[in-house]
Amino acid sequence: MIKRIVNRWIRRKTKNLTKIPLFTMTFDYRKYKAQGKKDSCTMHCHPDIANDVFVKEKLQEVVDYIRDNYNLDIFYKDFEVRYV
Repeated sequence: MIKRIVNRWIRRKTKNLTKIPLFTMTFDYRKYKAQGKKDSCTMHCHPDIANDVFVKEKLQEVVDYIRDNYNLDIFYKDFEVRYV
C-alpha cells in the first residue's frame, strides 16, 4: 500500500516520469535573517550527478550567483503575500 502511494506521488511530481528535476535549490529565510547569506541556500542534486565534482562546482556557482546578485528578501516577501 505504501509503495503504491509513493509511486503515485513520484509520477505526479515528475509529470508521469517525463520531467525529472536534476537539482533543486531551497532558501531558508530564517537562516538568512539570523546568519546572513552564508548557508542560507541549500542545493539538492539528482543522485546520478551528485558525486560529479565538476557539476557540483558549477551548480554551487549558480547558487552563489543567485545569493550574491539577488535581493533574497524579495523572494520571501512575494511568497508571504501569496501564501499567508
